Amino acid sequence: MNIRYGRVDSLFQKRFRRKEVTSEAYFTRLIFYIHFNPQHHGLIQDFKDWPYSSYHSLLSKKTTNLERDTVLEWFGDREHMERFHREDADFRIITPLIEEDEL
Repeated sequence: MNIRYGRVDSLFQKRFRRKEVTSEAYFTRLIFYIHFNPQHHGLIQDFKDWPYSSYHSLLSKKTTNLERDTVLEWFGDREHMERFHREDADFRIITPLIEEDEL
């Protein structure tokens, strides 16, 4: 299609942009943003119910290819990650991430 119509960009969706993770706080917010994204886009009412989320694998004790221990360490431990997702995650903090997502 690009050759036929002289296009040079992605045909069906915009390209992903990279953004450097520059702090631990940004990293933890980014993890929450990734987990919260299906709810934000109206695919589900509660992000915890999204079956394709790494959230479940991070909280589980089952074998996974994820770097579970590394991620949990960013939050302190499993309980703190769960609490962050439940209480401490201020939606306003991740608003810049969401705004970029909608560009």
